[in-house]
Amino acid sequence: MQSEPHESLFRRLLDITSKARRAAHEVDIDALILLTKEHDYVMDKLNRTGFSKDPDLLDLVKEVHDQVGGIIAEIRKRRDEIGRELRTFVERKRMAGAYAQNAWSATICSK
Repeated sequence: MQSEPHESLFRRLLDITSKARRAAHEVDIDALILLTKEHDYVMDKLNRTGFSKDPDLLDLVKEVHDQVGGIIAEIRKRRDEIGRELRTFVERKRMAGAYAQNAWSATICSK
């Protein structure tokens, strides 16, 4: 059957996506990097396998599409949260430095 290689590859993508979701929640960057490479390999293999016209694969393809889109959205959301946290940290550090400088200047000037 022509769709067997496609089905196998799409199921592998589902597995990769599931592992990526877990790694993202655990903030396991090394695992995410490996899964990205595995994802690229499977996508390359799918591209070389060519298109399948098997309508029975449609539900599986849609599920893969939804799962991959979901993990991408989760990663983007977390990236944005981390960016906000970093900006807040930098701003607080800058303010603390300015306060310390002002406190030091006030101490020196009062002597």
